[in-house]
Amino acid sequence: MLLPSCEKSTAYHSFRRVPEQNWTQADTLSFDIPVRDSLPAYLLSLEVRHAVRYPYRDLYLAVEWYFRTASGVSTRRHRVVRYLLADERGRWLGTGWGSLRVSGVPVGKLRFLRSGTLHCRVYHLMKTPRLQGIDDVGVRLSRL
Repeated sequence: MLLPSCEKSTAYHSFRRVPEQNWTQADTLSFDIPVRDSLPAYLLSLEVRHAVRYPYRDLYLAVEWYFRTASGVSTRRHRVVRYLLADERGRWLGTGWGSLRVSGVPVGKLRFLRSGTLHCRVYHLMKTPRLQGIDDVGVRLSRL
C-alpha cells in the first residue's frame, strides 16, 4: 500500500500490518522502495502504530537494507533501532487519540548513485516471542 503524502519531501511512505497485533520474532516485514531520483540525499525512517495496551516502554527493531540497480546490488546494511514509546512515567509519546499511537524514529541518511530499488526488512528484537499491541510498521524515505 503506497500512501500519498502532503509533504513534498516524502519520496515513499508505506505501512505493513502486523496480523492481529501479534508480531512473532520470525515475522519479517519487507518493503521494496523505488528510487527514481539519485540527486538528493534521503532520510530513512521507521514508524510504528501501537495500541496503548502495548506492555513495554520501548521497542527494539532490526532494519536491514540493500540497494539494487540494473547493474548490481549494493552492500547490505543493518541497524538496530531502539524506540522509546513511553516516557519514564508511562505517558505515551508520539501522536494519536483513543487507544492508538503513532511514533517515528530516523534510521539513517542514504545517498544513491543511480535509480533502482531499496529493499528493507524490519523485525523485532524483543525478548518475548510474541509481541502484542503493535498494529503496523512503516517505512518513510524523505528527501533532505
